[in-house]
Amino acid sequence: MDCGVAYSPDGRRIAYTGSRFFERDAEIYTINVGGSHRTKVTDNNSIDYWPSYSPNGKKIAYLRGRGPNPDIYTKNVGGGGKSNEVTDGRYIESNPSWGNRPSRLTLRPRSQPNGGPRKEG
Repeated sequence: MDCGVAYSPDGRRIAYTGSRFFERDAEIYTINVGGSHRTKVTDNNSIDYWPSYSPNGKKIAYLRGRGPNPDIYTKNVGGGGKSNEVTDGRYIESNPSWGNRPSRLTLRPRSQPNGGPRKEG
């Protein structure tokens, strides 16, 4: 499964989507650039993909879902704690990225499930 890789802000670690052929889910992992210290960040029965590091390197935003409307979640890089849902599945989300501050998550242009533009307000 090829669903994006992200380098940590300091360039020492990589976040990626990993799955095995026989598994029905995919998880987010981190690993040192040299290949050591692999850490499983997510662990659930869904598909997690397109990781993106926060500017301070402490959190990862990613997509989760099997259908046409995946949601965006965030989680601590070390894998501890609960995933936080950022979006609610009403719109088509893609490739989360972070602004200049760790608290600013930038969402790519979104549309309604039928492909129309999202109505703000």
